Amino acid sequence: MAAESNLEQHFILRVQNAELASKLRGWLRDQATVDDISLVFDQCANPRLGALTLDGVQHNVVLQDLPTVIESYKTLDDANLVKVADIGQVLVVVDPELADQPMPLECPDGVTPPMRKARSRHFRPPINLPADMMRDAVNDVIEMLNGRAPDGYSFHDVEEEFVVDPMSGEGRWQQVKPGKQRAAAVTAATADAGGGSGRQPRAAKRKPKAAGSDDEDDYIEGMTDSD
Repeated sequence: MAAESNLEQHFILRVQNAELASKLRGWLRDQATVDDISLVFDQCANPRLGALTLDGVQHNVVLQDLPTVIESYKTLDDANLVKVADIGQVLVVVDPELADQPMPLECPDGVTPPMRKARSRHFRPPINLPADMMRDAVNDVIEMLNGRAPDGYSFHDVEEEFVVDPMSGEGRWQQVKPGKQRAAAVTAATADAGGGSGRQPRAAKRKPKAAGSDDEDDYIEGMTDSD
């Protein structure tokens, strides 16, 4: 005998009628006991369609598939979460005003607002492109990886700098002017030739020997940029 699984079975109840949804939410909040309630599915015609009876009033229900499977968790200490079920279906209680309209068996929306129209946005049919177009795109990517521009295109190096407006204090990226680029290149080349200072190094100079000193090495000092 196979061991029974501890995984619970959950589904989402979605009520279209606002008044009925408020009544059910109040019962759940107050943990009220409801006697006159039943949920029956049509096992012969379509097992996805059924009827929910509340206080003697019958409401049509349809079992729809969610776009994706979501997980359900529970906590006992408000700190640790334990997964208890996978949810892949939603039970929709149809609004009486929309009872005559056919209901799809696949839910177009997810549970959260970002998943609105998820089935049409994320599961759209694949785009079929001609083989020659795909081949040209692959060749263009190979050309760019090799440092060459595709046919009909050219590469341009653009240097930008972040400039802050002294009046407003706001900054934005601006293209460096060609003259400023040449000046910066000359300055960088001069700095590289002079060891990073932008000036040529100068040799040491021997100062006059002080009277009464026998060690003239004490008076050899390197010239500074200000000398």
